[in-house]
Amino acid sequence: MKFIYFYRNVTILVSICLITIFVLLWNINMQDKLMDKDMERENAAKKISKSLVFPRGGDEIIFDQPWELPHPRILKSFQELDANKRYIVSNFSYSPGLGNLMFQYVSLRVLAEKNNAYLILSPSCLLRRAFEYFSHVVFIEPAIVDQFLRKNSNRTYLFNECCKDLNDLHLFTYHNIEIVNGYFQTFLNFHPDHEKLIKAELKFLPEVRSSAEQILEEAKFARLRNESYVEFDENDEQNDAVLNIPTGIDENYIFIGVHVRHGLDVTFHSRNLNHGHLAAPTDYYLRAIEYFRRKFSEKKLIVMVASDAMSWAKNILKRIQNEVSIFYIESGYREIDFATLSLCNHTIISTGTYSWWAGYLSGGEVVYYKGWPKTGSTMAKMIDKDKYFLSNWIGL
Repeated sequence: MKFIYFYRNVTILVSICLITIFVLLWNINMQDKLMDKDMERENAAKKISKSLVFPRGGDEIIFDQPWELPHPRILKSFQELDANKRYIVSNFSYSPGLGNLMFQYVSLRVLAEKNNAYLILSPSCLLRRAFEYFSHVVFIEPAIVDQFLRKNSNRTYLFNECCKDLNDLHLFTYHNIEIVNGYFQTFLNFHPDHEKLIKAELKFLPEVRSSAEQILEEAKFARLRNESYVEFDENDEQNDAVLNIPTGIDENYIFIGVHVRHGLDVTFHSRNLNHGHLAAPTDYYLRAIEYFRRKFSEKKLIVMVASDAMSWAKNILKRIQNEVSIFYIESGYREIDFATLSLCNHTIISTGTYSWWAGYLSGGEVVYYKGWPKTGSTMAKMIDKDKYFLSNWIGL
């Protein structure tokens, strides 16, 4: 009998031990799973955090273009400069955006012109991918320029406001090399007195211009094909086009350049949105195109569209594709897209400096979105529209 009680107690004790071990193992397993889930959530949060760091327009641009660039003389030190001449140097790394760089370069180039000075550039300046003519410009090694800017930061003319007018800036009182930093996004720095100078400065590289001209020809060809002026010989192995083009077909063409800006930086970037940036709405583009369609109803209108969100652009414009000839510029290079827009007769610009310059260089009518920047925003308080948009441009 005692043996039975002993056996039962041992069995109970062993069972309790086994249950305890099982519970402990189960708890350990559950803790591991919870830790794994925590790590998954942490990794997911890191991924989301990374995805919300929006790149600036142009951050991805490097000197990998397929066209050749000129090879200017590059100085290796500031000591090689002529001590009897004047120079202006600036930090061109504020923004890699093409339009922003153009405002900075043009404003400083004119400032140098008015002060009988040379402008110093680093050969890493991305404007070299687009333009060939840098008159009164001295190139110095990038690292040397950066070192000079850091070493002399205490005597830098720094303008944090976006649209600084430099006409009242007095330089060269104590030094023959002046540092002037800022964005300078106002036409008052160069227009109208120096319009001829800057349009000569902003001369496209031959390969960039020829590529843009070819795109315009392709757009014209596409319209001809849609109008059944072009027939294809199906028996030709190369499927070359046989053109049946009536006399005078090249006459009366009007190209309308349209830049549709709808990238993440103006649609989801909270800092930019809070600052006052915004994307022009669908209705703006449709009304602007209709304005030109009515104005040039007797002409052969071709709408040339470039965009940082081409799928969105195609989606909003498909509703009018049977009413007007639309050609989408998809060269893969911002310089060629930009040159194509600037070669158009007239321009519909978006909310940014990229298309601002395309409109300015085109020399025709320019339509802009008057709802930019957001009313009451910090940017709205900083920007005087009368000093940003030319008086003859049309706000819609």
